[in-house]
Formats: sequence, C-alpha cells, structure tokens
Amino acid sequence: MVKEMVAAQRLPQAPKYVAIEHAFDYSGRVEQTLECVEQKGVPMAEQHHEKTYRVVVNGVESTVDHDLLTYDEVVRLGFPSPDPNTIYSVSFEKAREPKEGELLPGQSVEIKENTEFDVDDTGRS
Repeated sequence: MVKEMVAAQRLPQAPKYVAIEHAFDYSGRVEQTLECVEQKGVPMAEQHHEKTYRVVVNGVESTVDHDLLTYDEVVRLGFPSPDPNTIYSVSFEKAREPKEGELLPGQSVEIKENTEFDVDDTGRS
C-alpha cells in the first residue's frame, strides 16, 4: 500500500486546518480518505466534531462516518461496483451489536472502531 500525505493547509478566512490522507492499493483504487479538522479559537461547545469509524473489509481499511452499516453499504465497500444480479455473503466480527455473525440483505449491524467484514461473491444470482 502506498500512502500520500497532503500537508496541512490554512483555509482562507476560516480558523480551521485540514489534513487529508489518501491511501492507494497497487491497483490505484482509493482505499481511505480521512479528514482531520482542528478548530482553533472556537469554543469547544461550538465546534463541530464528526465521529468516524475505521472498518476493515476484505483486508482493506475504510473509514465511515456512521455507526450503523447496512448490508448494501458493506457490499459496496467490498465491491465498489457490485453486480445487482449477484448474491454476496457478508460475515463480520468485532462489531458492537451483535459482536459477530452474518449480515443478510435488508439487515444492518452496529459497528465500532476496527470492525472486520468479509464480503464474498457467491457466484449465484
């Protein structure tokens, strides 16, 4: 995996600094985009904090911005252009609730940091 770090840059007329990290696998596909925002001079109660979660799908790290992932969202993380005529099996572990199991179409799982998913193309439609 090749990582590229874009230096923190001052945004004009805003008290924010943004650092963006892009990770690419050898096929050139973007694996992860992470934005870190530091707000200086803004009271803590007025700062906007976005919670992100790192998940691992088929051995590849991704970042999501919500803690409830659906079957379709996980499939798209494993297969960015899924075939609508294909059935995918999705298994997971290290989740919040339930902690491990199988995810079926129409279901969702509450994740936590570093939840792991395996998404397989069953070859059936």
